[in-house]
Amino acid sequence: MGMHVFISYQRTDQRHAEELTTALQAHGIPVFVDLKIQAGECWDQELEIAINDSFAVLPIWTAASVQSRWVRIEARYGLRLGLLCPVLRETCDVPLEFSDIEFADLRLWRKENTDHPEWRNLVESLFRLQQSGRRTRPNSDAELCFRLGVRFLDGVNVPQNTPMAIMWLRKAAELKHDRATALLRAVDEPESSATLPENDH
Repeated sequence: MGMHVFISYQRTDQRHAEELTTALQAHGIPVFVDLKIQAGECWDQELEIAINDSFAVLPIWTAASVQSRWVRIEARYGLRLGLLCPVLRETCDVPLEFSDIEFADLRLWRKENTDHPEWRNLVESLFRLQQSGRRTRPNSDAELCFRLGVRFLDGVNVPQNTPMAIMWLRKAAELKHDRATALLRAVDEPESSATLPENDH
């Protein structure tokens, strides 16, 4: 079982990281946060060890952090481990690959406001994760195909390739993945029909 909550943040959001750290520690929740992080600093072995020793990975979504390669890497690592527990501190577009993960909406929260419903839910979720050690996450074939499609669509860890994305999204849709079906409707790729098989349905 992990020892702490790993807080992932963009350097310009250090104030948010400090507020969350103080508030969580006041509830007796142990926290790891690297407050010495520098812009462009590599994701090193120390941070990897810290994530592996965590029972929750808490990315702070802000307008700056959603653009950060390293925050996304840490969030992706947390997702793969089944530990992701994000918070929204500013109005922003959460990266698509994490958009189906429930987050605590703390845009109106202040650290002295311990009665804020989203804050209470976050603390309760972290206590549950601390006891269980893992957040369960979907691992079906449909979900895996959907995530592959999204990765190729966005160019996340792979070259952006819309025809390949559509192929995986179609596979997910055939497996009854509702979000894949909706995303396919939104993707306009007129040339894809020349290279990809049509749905049988």
